[in-house]
Amino acid sequence: MKSRKRIYQIGIALTLVAFSWLLYNFLAVSIIKPLTDNFLPLDSVYYYGVFVWVGLLYFFFYHISSITILLVQIRRYKEDYVFRLITIILGAISLMLLLGDAGSLSDIGKESQMGWETNLECTIFHSLHIIHGTYMIMVLFMTIKAYKKLLDEKKDGEIGHDEIVFTVAQFLGILCGFMGLFSVFINLALHRSVEFIKAVVLWNLLFILAPYGILVLFWIIIKLTERPFQWYDEKQWHDVGRATVTTLLISLPIVMTLYLANFTDMSISLALVSLPAMLYLSLLVFSVSILYYNKFQ
Repeated sequence: MKSRKRIYQIGIALTLVAFSWLLYNFLAVSIIKPLTDNFLPLDSVYYYGVFVWVGLLYFFFYHISSITILLVQIRRYKEDYVFRLITIILGAISLMLLLGDAGSLSDIGKESQMGWETNLECTIFHSLHIIHGTYMIMVLFMTIKAYKKLLDEKKDGEIGHDEIVFTVAQFLGILCGFMGLFSVFINLALHRSVEFIKAVVLWNLLFILAPYGILVLFWIIIKLTERPFQWYDEKQWHDVGRATVTTLLISLPIVMTLYLANFTDMSISLALVSLPAMLYLSLLVFSVSILYYNKFQ
């Protein structure tokens, strides 16, 4: 009980710091915007921008820790399962959108130096921060509620609803796979340059797959005291096996199609996104298959 109490206290503190920093970022960009609108130098607000960048780095680690804390809660309490699941999904989306923050902030600096307007970039930055703020408020609400419930408990029995974590994993897998495929489609549809794709493809992989990676690591940690064959029950192992075969059967024809497309077209852009596309597709099909077999068969 003491360890979970400390985890919740840390979660509340981290969220308050994150929300305060979010307000600073919002205000800092609002102060910078009039300078860019009037094509004035940004030397006087240089350190404002530096602290905004540091804030984005803090948000990255905050999202990792807060999603982990939510997983601790959802494994412990079945109450408010849907709301916590929605919060985790929103947190995963918010984590991915940090790339948009970084891109917008970078464009503000570059375009102001070139004498261009930055209204669109500032609007995107503020809009994404509204999403981050919504997630932080939801995390704060759920963590305070879990902390109060913990204080009301008379004893700390080991209650672990691992089947809930198993289900959350599939929803996150679907989300990460879909968002990954969407990013690949956007890069190809907009005919992004090879240099641009090289610059963003690895960052996209990191941020898009990070939520799923957090959950996988969380699952491994909570199962360390068990042997690998005990990580899932009999039905879950059966569902994982069938989902693996389904993913293989669906992925192989698409792999062959991508290979033939690369062989005949020799498009460097297509070659750069082929591997990420297959990872995203495999994760999407695998997660959908497990969820279908587990819930409907």
